[in-house]
Amino acid sequence: MNVIRWIVWAAVFLLILLLAFDNADTVTLRFFGLASVQLPLILVVFVAFALGVTFGLIAGSLNVARARREMKKAQKELKKREKDSEKERERASIFPVEESVGQEESNQSTGIIAAEPVEAEIVGEAKSDKNN
Repeated sequence: MNVIRWIVWAAVFLLILLLAFDNADTVTLRFFGLASVQLPLILVVFVAFALGVTFGLIAGSLNVARARREMKKAQKELKKREKDSEKERERASIFPVEESVGQEESNQSTGIIAAEPVEAEIVGEAKSDKNN
C-alpha cells in the first residue's frame, strides 16, 4: 500500500513541476498602487500556497489546543467525580442503610398496630362453605 501511495505522490509532484515550468512567465504584482514587483508566476503561486498552508496549520493547531484544554478539564472533572463516588461508597459501607424494613418493625416504631389480613378470613370462610 505504501508503494502505491509513493507512486501517486510522485506522479502528482511531477505534474505540478511540469505545470510550474510551463508557467514560468513573469507577472507584475502591484501593492495598492504604492509599489510593484515583477516575479515568475511559479514563485507567486508557491508563496501563496505556502501562506495558505501556514495559516491553515495555525488555525488547526489552535483548534487542537482548545480541544486538549477541554479534554484535560473533562478528565479533571471525571477524577473528581470518581473520588466523590469512592467517598460515598466508603461512607455507605461504614453506615449501611437497611434496604427493607419489615411492616411490623415500622409499625412498632410509629406506634401503629397492624391489623390482621382480611384475605385469610375470606379464604377461611370459603373453605368452610365448600365443606358444607
